[in-house]
Amino acid sequence: MTDMSSSRPTRAVLAAGVAALALALPATSRADGPPATVPSGVGVFAFGDSAMEMGNLYLLPGQPNPYAAANFRDKGWQRDSNGPVWVERLAPGLRPVNAGTPYGRRLSFAHSGATTGLGDPTASPADVGVLSQVEGFRQLTAAGAVKVERADLFFLEAGPNDIMNALLLGQGDLSTVTRDLSANLAEAARRLAGLGAKTIFVNDIPDIQSAPAFNGDLDLGGQEAAVRTALGVLSANGRRDLRAALGTLNGKLGADTSVVTVKLNELLAHVAGNAKALGFTQPLTKSCLNLETGALCSTDRAVQDQYLFFDSLHLTGRGQALEAAYVASLVDQVRGGANLRFARLADWSMDAGSRAADLAHAGLEGAPRDGFGLFAQVMAGRRQAKGGAGSAAADLSHHGGLAGISYGDGEGWRVAVGAGVLNGQGSFAAGGGFKARKGGIAAAAGERRFGDFVLGASTAYAWTDLKNITRATGIPTLRPRGQTEGEAHRIGLAAGWSLRGDGWFMLPALELAWQKAKVLGYRETDAAGLGMDYGTTRRTDWTAGLSLRAGLEPVSLGRGVSLQPLLSARYVRALDAPDTDVTATLTDNTARPVRVTATDGGRDRGEVAPELRLGLGQSLDLSLSYARGFGAGAEDKARLGLNFRF
Repeated sequence: MTDMSSSRPTRAVLAAGVAALALALPATSRADGPPATVPSGVGVFAFGDSAMEMGNLYLLPGQPNPYAAANFRDKGWQRDSNGPVWVERLAPGLRPVNAGTPYGRRLSFAHSGATTGLGDPTASPADVGVLSQVEGFRQLTAAGAVKVERADLFFLEAGPNDIMNALLLGQGDLSTVTRDLSANLAEAARRLAGLGAKTIFVNDIPDIQSAPAFNGDLDLGGQEAAVRTALGVLSANGRRDLRAALGTLNGKLGADTSVVTVKLNELLAHVAGNAKALGFTQPLTKSCLNLETGALCSTDRAVQDQYLFFDSLHLTGRGQALEAAYVASLVDQVRGGANLRFARLADWSMDAGSRAADLAHAGLEGAPRDGFGLFAQVMAGRRQAKGGAGSAAADLSHHGGLAGISYGDGEGWRVAVGAGVLNGQGSFAAGGGFKARKGGIAAAAGERRFGDFVLGASTAYAWTDLKNITRATGIPTLRPRGQTEGEAHRIGLAAGWSLRGDGWFMLPALELAWQKAKVLGYRETDAAGLGMDYGTTRRTDWTAGLSLRAGLEPVSLGRGVSLQPLLSARYVRALDAPDTDVTATLTDNTARPVRVTATDGGRDRGEVAPELRLGLGQSLDLSLSYARGFGAGAEDKARLGLNFRF
C-alpha cells in the first residue's frame, strides 16, 4: 500500500489509493426529475474504492490524508472530493462501517485504494479489497448486526485500481487483469445475492485515460501518450469483460434477483459535448487540486465546482451530484417508477375512449325526435391522477371535438353518429411526460324508448400518436425520447326510466360499460444508451354505475329564444381493479425485465355536471356544461355543443 502521509504523491499514489471514478460521467438532478434519493425505508449498502470513500480509510489509525484541509469532511469522515460523494447523496444517512455502531441499514464499506479482490488486510488494515468488504458485510449479517430486506439496494464500484496497479506498478498480469477484475466483481455480486440481495448495481469501467492524472497532472516520465493508449485499451476491455461476466451471472441467479450494469462511461461523449451547459467551464481533463504539486485552484467551492475533477482522479462536488442523479434515474427504472409513469399512457387512452363516448351522448341529447339533425361538440378536460404505491402522480389533459349526424324515427328511436379529433398531453410529477397528437375518434350513441322506459347503447373508438414521451434523467441537455401509438375501444349499455312532473323531468339509469386500451411497445432512447424497451401494454375495464339526468322545461326568453337548466350526475364503480401491467427492459443492459402492475387510483368515481341549453328557434340550440369529477382522481371538463335539426 501507498504511504498516504507522503506530501508529494507519485505514480504509487495514483495506483494504490485514490481510485478512479474518473470519467464515470453522469446526469444531474432537475427539480422536476426523478427522485434524487432512494426512499428512506430502503436499505443501501456500498462496496468499492475511493469513488465511494466516505472515511473508512481515514478512520483507520495511521492513515492521514495529506490533502485533508482541501477535501470535504463531515462528521469526522473524510472524502476524496470537495463535497459529499455520489452514493451518500443518493442515500442520505449512509455512513462508513469503520465509524462503528450503530450500523443502521445504510452502510458503506468502500475503501480508498481498494481493488476488486481480497486485498491483504492481514498485512495492512488499509488494504481492503471488494471481496474482503463483502466478507465483512457477511459477518455483520451473520451476527445479526445488519439485516437484509428484499427492497434493499447494493452498489459495487471498483476496477480502475486493478488496471492501474497492473500497468504502472506491475502488480498483476496485464493479459488477464480485465477478466480477473470482472470475475471478482461478479463473484462479489454472487455472494451478495447469496446473502439476500435482490437488486445489485455494478459500475462499469470508465475511460481512465481521460482523467487529469494522465493529461498533465502527474509526471509519468514522458510516457503519458503510451500510458493513455494502454489505459484506453484496458478500460474498453474491462467494460466488455464485465458485461459478459455479469450477463452470465444473471443467467444463474433466481428470477427475482437482478444485477444491473451502471453504464456511466456511455455518458462521456454527451457530457463532453455539453460541458458548459452542465456548469463545467474548465477543461474536463484538468483538475482543481493537483496531486503531484499540491496546488489548489481556489478555496472557493463554487470555483472548484467549475471543474469536473477535484483532484487528478476524483470528481468535484458538482460531478458527484451529477452521478448521484444519474444513478437515481437508473434506480427509478429498476424499481419500476418508469413503468408506473408509462402506464399513464394507457390511462390517457382509456380517457380518450370515454371522452369520445361522452361527445356522442351529447350529440344524441340534441337529436330530433323525428327527422335528421347535425351536431358539433367540443370538449376540454384535465384529470389529476393521484400517485401512490402502485401509481405515478400525473396531470392528464385532453381536448378535441366530434361532429356528425343524428336521426329520430318518431317512434322512439334516436341515434347519433360522428367522427372527430382528440389530442392532449400528460405530465408526470416525477418529471417528463408525453404528447398525444394526430388523434382521431369515432363514436355512436342510440336509444329506444318504450313509453317511459329507455334503453341506450354507445360505442366509441379512439386512436392517437403518443409522441415526445420523456422521462427526466436529470441532465438538462439530455432527455430520453420515444413515440408510439395508443388506441381505445368502449361499449356502453344503459337502462333508465323517464319521470316527468309539472315543469321538470328526470331520467335515472343503470349503466354497464366495457373498455379496452392498448399502447404499442416502443424503445425509449437517448444519445448515451440510457433507456427502456417497453412491451405492448393492454388494459381492460368493466364498470357499472348509476346516472341521473334532470332538468327544468325550457323557459322562454322571448322572440324564439329559450333557456333550459340541466344537471347530470354519475357514480361509477370498477368491477375489477383498474390497473395496467407494464413490462420493460433496460436497453442494452444485463438487468432482468421490470414488471409492474400500475393502478389508476381507486375503483369509485363520481361526476356532477351542470348544463345550460340555449334554444334559438325550433331547430337550433347551444349547450354549455362543466363537469367536476371526484373520487379516484380530480377531474374538470368543459363542453360546448351545437345541435341543428331539420
